[in-house]
Amino acid sequence: MNDGDVSQKCLVQVAATSTALFVVGAAAARRVAGDAALLGVLVNGLLATVVMGAAVVFARLVEIPLGDVPLLLVGLVVDRFSQSRMTLLLFWAANVVASLLFCASVHSAPAITTVHRKFFHLTASLVFISGLFVDAQFLWLSGSLSLCIFIIVEVLRFHNIPPWGEFLNETLLVFRDHQDSVVLLTPLLLLAGMLLPLMLSRNLAPAHLEHLAGVATVGVGDSAAAIVGYTWGTKNWPKSRKTMEGSAAMFLSVTIFLLGAKAFVSSAASTTTCILVAFIITAMEATLQKFHSYCLG
Repeated sequence: MNDGDVSQKCLVQVAATSTALFVVGAAAARRVAGDAALLGVLVNGLLATVVMGAAVVFARLVEIPLGDVPLLLVGLVVDRFSQSRMTLLLFWAANVVASLLFCASVHSAPAITTVHRKFFHLTASLVFISGLFVDAQFLWLSGSLSLCIFIIVEVLRFHNIPPWGEFLNETLLVFRDHQDSVVLLTPLLLLAGMLLPLMLSRNLAPAHLEHLAGVATVGVGDSAAAIVGYTWGTKNWPKSRKTMEGSAAMFLSVTIFLLGAKAFVSSAASTTTCILVAFIITAMEATLQKFHSYCLG
């Protein structure tokens, strides 16, 4: 393991631990705060403390001066300005901009539909697939840190912490899915669902078919089922909102995706195995009311 890999591993460990501490600390602050203003001061102060503490711990772990941490982080991102890394970053930035523009545009729509929500599945899938083939290690790092950021943002939104809470609620609540409760789990589970196969993998390169399990399930299959079911679905499964048309779309889309992906990745899976996997995923989606909550398994 080279120095870059060690730095990335330490960074993810520190970020995950710091995020967990922030979540617990914010919940504790809500219990003791007497009003919203005090809660805002406590949580914002906690966030600043956690970020600073994380920087100090990370510097100690990688044995560099605290002042060199920003330079190291920039180096991990730009990778000496290599062409492949810069191209990947530009492509990811384009997807982020597209998502932000889409988010801004749908606020003027009369209603937010399932089709609108699945746009983010598309951009997330494009980011994941491009990262997997260009630089899986950097995808693992970026995805892990992004998940931590998503959790922190959701904590700020959930507790309505000024000055972030009002803006985050106005921006994000319009995309609330029927499977969400007071906590917006859908974006967190979308990201976690795509990343989990990569996180559990022993080898990130070369790309394997199992690395794409999250994209096949959440990015492709669930999106196809939701869009087709919402747009053309007429026959519901017994005692369910799910439609047979949506299930058929999911089965076909996952099967086609897995069989097509086999040509570009390392895989010992047979055609029969791919079809069986697609069938199992479809059966889970059709029978489980909160598919997002279970698909990570």
